[in-house]
Amino acid sequence: MTAPGTVRAGDPLPGAGITWHRAFLAGTWDQNPPVTEPLTINGNRNVNLFLVLEGERDELPVYCASTPRLRVKGREIPDRMILRPRDCGLERAEIRWSELRPTPDARDWRMKPLPAGNHKWKLSFQAFPGDDVENGFPEWAGTVRYAATIGLVEPGSGPSFLGSDGASRRAGWENPESAPGYRVTRSTGLTLDGYAAEFARLPVVERATAAHVRERVSCEPVDLVLGSYAAMRGKPLPGPRRASLDGEEWSWVFRPVYEEIRRRVDGTHPFVAAKGRGVPWRPRGTDHEERVRRGDVLLLDGTPTIVSGDDGDGWLDNEDTVVLVRDGAVVQGTLLGVPGEKVTLLRPRDFFPLGRSMLRAGYGPLKPTIYFGSDLEQALSEFQRDRELPITGRPDEATLDALGSFLSRLDAVDAETESDEK
Repeated sequence: MTAPGTVRAGDPLPGAGITWHRAFLAGTWDQNPPVTEPLTINGNRNVNLFLVLEGERDELPVYCASTPRLRVKGREIPDRMILRPRDCGLERAEIRWSELRPTPDARDWRMKPLPAGNHKWKLSFQAFPGDDVENGFPEWAGTVRYAATIGLVEPGSGPSFLGSDGASRRAGWENPESAPGYRVTRSTGLTLDGYAAEFARLPVVERATAAHVRERVSCEPVDLVLGSYAAMRGKPLPGPRRASLDGEEWSWVFRPVYEEIRRRVDGTHPFVAAKGRGVPWRPRGTDHEERVRRGDVLLLDGTPTIVSGDDGDGWLDNEDTVVLVRDGAVVQGTLLGVPGEKVTLLRPRDFFPLGRSMLRAGYGPLKPTIYFGSDLEQALSEFQRDRELPITGRPDEATLDALGSFLSRLDAVDAETESDEK
């Protein structure tokens, strides 16, 4: 017996004549048109997920969805190609929604049904609907993946389900980006260490246990830093991902605060700089550039961690907290459990002055920020094109020299103009 509202795949509906090929999810936050790309949302905004069927009628593609607007692979779908469920006889179709989570060993996936979304073409929520709040974690921060299925009937074969990505069991995954399902990520701010922990799917808090974090992500150590920067920009940084963060390839992003820190086995200060002096933290409310601060990148034998907090004594030591990658999971721990003898302390450069300089040079529009944003990259590319420099979008030495000369000439012209006016 056919369930109410189901159709036979390949059978023409009265006035429709549609053959359905696949199902997928599209999502929105606020009033943006639905897209098939994963959502990254800054703040606790309302999220809508839509189940979409893609089919064919008269050799032309059509889409069934409960939204009048749809964007697929960056292309806006014309309204005439979007059908409402009632137009296809699917207004009462059997629909099931699921949330996907990796298993604690990060080798497989488990599905959690979401009964609140059953029989609905749209799943609407402000906090993750299937997320249990553990140890006080805000349920609106992190990353979750979703899948949905719709009941169809193949001719002569009985009921079946057409599912979106992640709806069918698929073991094995290499990294977070290869995970099944539609991804929704919520972030909470623009601090580098905050984004690093959000890349770990949790905020930076001492209660973040390794077991809980492992449910959210598996990654390599460099993802801790570059992944968090990519989240701030909305796209990856232009540069070699495999290169050492303290090498020439990334010197335009990170500057060494301490290039050589020795780690002693014994002593009051296990981390010492030149002449055996301890490495101090920057006191709250002060502006000592050459002291440790929250969000600094600490390389221990080349492996990056992010400094999270001082234990209260004002010195970099084994009891200070850090965010790091261990066995593919991003966790919070102390320096006592992080091996390494050769230590370098890096700090992301402040790109606000460069943004102001690009505005002075007439390149924009852009809003200067302390981090390297996509609009600054675009402005640099345009400047490099105009000066016939290699177009990299990065503030390399040749580009900064050319920008300095250009601004000096502008200042000279402005000074001459003011003198003539007087």
